[in-house]
Amino acid sequence: MTNSPARSRPLHAQASKTESFTLLSEIWGEQLALCDALERLADALPAGLDRFHCLRLARTIPAVLDRAHKLEELLLFPLLQDRTAASPAFAAIIDRLRFEHLEDDAYADELYDALSARGWGRPKPSAETLGYMLRTFFAATRRHIHFDRDVLMPLLLAGTGDTARLSCSAP
Repeated sequence: MTNSPARSRPLHAQASKTESFTLLSEIWGEQLALCDALERLADALPAGLDRFHCLRLARTIPAVLDRAHKLEELLLFPLLQDRTAASPAFAAIIDRLRFEHLEDDAYADELYDALSARGWGRPKPSAETLGYMLRTFFAATRRHIHFDRDVLMPLLLAGTGDTARLSCSAP
């Protein structure tokens, strides 16, 4: 998760829609891989708690989320903004996504604290609470990705000739 293509490429303010979709697809794949790791941790609770793994995941969550949000704000939001003249609904979508980013960041901070505490051997939060926190986070993250990838991107790419890129999206 640390050497992702989405992180290693330079970001250009004028990326084409195809380049934007490629970069977004890469970070969404990285987020989905993180969700899978968090789900495996939740499934292993309470007995299968690896403290080092908790610490590693705790550090990974904010880093991946920060990269994803920055890419979405740099690449996806301008595509939405370009459509606001045609429909004010796109401005509302941008506002909604910005608010969701703030919520996601706050929840990532809570999960960071919980995983760090367990990683350092503290018994709180309980395994049941930690499992609930993990499942809530990865379910919301997956839902966010699927909305962006399966609803917004096809809408934004419609009529541009770039719709063939959609076949590259992960399930």
